[in-house]
Amino acid sequence: LQISETFYARSLFLRLAVEVALDNPVFGVGPGSFIRLVPTYQRLLGLPDSSWVDNANNFYAQVAAELGAAGVLLVGVTIWLFYRSARDARRSELT
Repeated sequence: LQISETFYARSLFLRLAVEVALDNPVFGVGPGSFIRLVPTYQRLLGLPDSSWVDNANNFYAQVAAELGAAGVLLVGVTIWLFYRSARDARRSELT
């Protein structure tokens, strides 16, 4: 029962984050603003109130909600650069 309740709560926060991101696709709602919008979106979507939330429980969904496509692109480029740097460092160790 505990696992299903946790899964349900996480899926609600994911849905909220996706809705916020879709409503603010380019630049999002701003860093840290997702938490403040949870009650508003819960009412708009007819979701049950939650007494506790401090994040979307999904990094990428929260980035999309708070920073929009610009933030998602920035995170993607950062991950790609990190991967490329690690790959190049590994290759130089092998030679």
